[in-house]
Amino acid sequence: MEPSTVTPDPAITAIEEVQAPIRKFYVAETKALRNGDVEAYISTESVDRMGDIIKAKGWELGAYRKTGSPVLFGHEYGVTPGGGIAHIGNAVEMEIQRKGLWSVTRFHEKTQLSREAAILAREKLMPGWSVGFSPLDKPEDRMVDGVWKGFIFNRQELLEYSLVSVPANPEAVSKAADMARRGLIGADMINRINAAAIFAGPSPTGDEGIRQDEQAIVEQFRKRHEEHFIAAGFTKR
Repeated sequence: MEPSTVTPDPAITAIEEVQAPIRKFYVAETKALRNGDVEAYISTESVDRMGDIIKAKGWELGAYRKTGSPVLFGHEYGVTPGGGIAHIGNAVEMEIQRKGLWSVTRFHEKTQLSREAAILAREKLMPGWSVGFSPLDKPEDRMVDGVWKGFIFNRQELLEYSLVSVPANPEAVSKAADMARRGLIGADMINRINAAAIFAGPSPTGDEGIRQDEQAIVEQFRKRHEEHFIAAGFTKR
């Protein structure tokens, strides 16, 4: 007798996928404080490249604070070669403000990765932050002149946030490479920077525009993003 096979239900698969953490990237005006901490808005209410808006007043931070307020590098959840998780620091201050979610990151600097990430953040070579969150309510459709443009998240739980690279920024990568040559950071950090850029998307910021050769990639991301939520029941009007 042949073993029975079960075909996965696409609808169930889509719902399970949408429950995975959502990541939203923001290029922030970072400020290094005298004690070495770095403050920045890690999320704002501006429209992101997917056409979405995250409402500041909708952030739920209780569970995040209970877990120790972790800050990661490039959303790396896996185990590093040294046997630890890519945990580079913690949020020592966090406040929901009118503009968005403001935080102060303290790098523990007990690992090489944390020390190097701290240098890159303080020198503003990596001014990008990305929030990982889970929607707590069904998001609204964002309509502009009767056309669907994206989602509005009104209530969401913060899971973690990460320091990420600004993609399509050769100057930052070049400066980081020079720092590696001078021994300030490790050579393998260049690869980490390029990998971290994947989570940020293909363009530096929506305000700065999108290079012509990246437009097709952005449109593909938008289409997959839209289909992802529609399949999970977050239908458009």
